[in-house]
Amino acid sequence: METKQVCGIINLIPFTCLLGTPIAAMLKRLKEDYPNAAITTFKFDGGAEVNILTRLEAFMHQAHQYVNR
Repeated sequence: METKQVCGIINLIPFTCLLGTPIAAMLKRLKEDYPNAAITTFKFDGGAEVNILTRLEAFMHQAHQYVNR
């Protein structure tokens, strides 16, 4: 992320995925090292998440800002 070749990370976790939780914890630490980077986790349980579009728009805005700073 230091070279700006990556402008963001999205972690998609299915409801029963055992690997999703430790990866989310790792990404939390990465976010501490790169506070301006766009890093987010989405958990899916099979139902529609009400705010997913808003969260994706916010992620894209943050990624755009990270690339252009």
